[in-house]
Amino acid sequence: MERAAQASSAAPWPAVFKHLELLWTSCLAIGMVLSLTPQLRLGAVGPGELLILLWLLLGLMILLVGYRGEVPRALWDFVRFFASASLDDWSLAFHDIVAYLLLFVLTIVLFALPGASRRLHLIQWFTALFGTLLLALQAANALGAFTLNGIDPWYWDRLRGWSDNPNQFALMAMIIGFLALELAEHDVGKGAKLLALACAFISFGIGWFARSNAYTIVVLAAFGLFGLLKAARATRRAEREGFPAIALGIAALAALVFVSCLFAPAIGSGGDGSPLSLVARKGENQESEAKVRLYLWRQAIERGLDSWMIGYGPGPHLEIPASLTPGHRTANEPSNLSHPKEGVAPNYEAHNTFLELFVQGGVLAVGSFVWFGALAVRRAWKAGKDGLVALLFAVAAFGSFHVVFRHPIVWLAIGLALQAQQGFRQRVPTTSSGDRRVGRRWINQTTRARLQNTA
Repeated sequence: MERAAQASSAAPWPAVFKHLELLWTSCLAIGMVLSLTPQLRLGAVGPGELLILLWLLLGLMILLVGYRGEVPRALWDFVRFFASASLDDWSLAFHDIVAYLLLFVLTIVLFALPGASRRLHLIQWFTALFGTLLLALQAANALGAFTLNGIDPWYWDRLRGWSDNPNQFALMAMIIGFLALELAEHDVGKGAKLLALACAFISFGIGWFARSNAYTIVVLAAFGLFGLLKAARATRRAEREGFPAIALGIAALAALVFVSCLFAPAIGSGGDGSPLSLVARKGENQESEAKVRLYLWRQAIERGLDSWMIGYGPGPHLEIPASLTPGHRTANEPSNLSHPKEGVAPNYEAHNTFLELFVQGGVLAVGSFVWFGALAVRRAWKAGKDGLVALLFAVAAFGSFHVVFRHPIVWLAIGLALQAQQGFRQRVPTTSSGDRRVGRRWINQTTRARLQNTA
């Protein structure tokens, strides 16, 4: 009787801890999404940063209690990358130094805690659900359903929500959309798949109102890559069954190329045909915007080479283009715009992730980031997660026009890919492990029989 009473009194505690863990996990997911809404900040800190710090402090407390679990491979991958970045000159921008240290500690705690694969899956779900809800609220605010004091969701005719600019808003919508697409690809249950697909559809649709050329090109290319990966897997399965899928695929590709060549003149006449549309948005200032971007890219390459390709350390190191100085600003600007401030030292960025890494960390930082991304793609592909491969491609392609490596949600995408193969191994059906046990038992029996015969 006493044991039954003790068991009944202790039974609610595991459920309580489970709910507390879900609440703690949701803090990180919500914080990463809110970190992309700088208009909600009070000064340099906002609700997103506070939630990330809360999650981080609790995670550090759990580690300090005395966790002795096995260190995942993904953790060592993160340590190698940030160690390569730490070889730079730390005498520059305090903002970037704090951001890199926060990302370093955050990723270490995220992967060092037990149950990393399960927790990452929960964080992915919370990020997709809350991110979609937040995007819908920002769209409703832009359409006038409600107003917030001190927040302007429009960037002239482009939707920026509660972000600094439409490109940051488009990055949020793109990552949330592909996270939801990956959940719909692999989650079990029709209800979960439909919910994830709804989140992906809403996120991609709202992101379109940012009117970002980079978003449009990258999303379409990533969807094309996703379809090609699915076709490649289906072709490989069909070839194993004796169906001539490769020959039919080559014939279909040749037919598609032929039809594209026939309709190319008509398609080309419908657009402006300008290569500047790849690096600048259509409009009156398309040429000047493209010139600014190309000027920054050339300057970044020159600065990186001047540093003997070892970098200048964290912080902005490029000269502000003349067209962005206070004397060239237009009237009737949207509120809450972040303008570059002129100073004694250069304080502008390259608007390209790889070139910005080249300026700050040299060849070592760029090589580490490329190796990091290739490793993540390889593990996601081996785990059969084509949605994650498409997401990584989209982040890398979007990063060719903007600097994205400081956002925690970007490192969540990379971490999901790095942990994908391990999570796939943990979800191996019990029949395979049972088969292994049967095999070991058979080997032991045959070994004993041989020993008895020799005796």
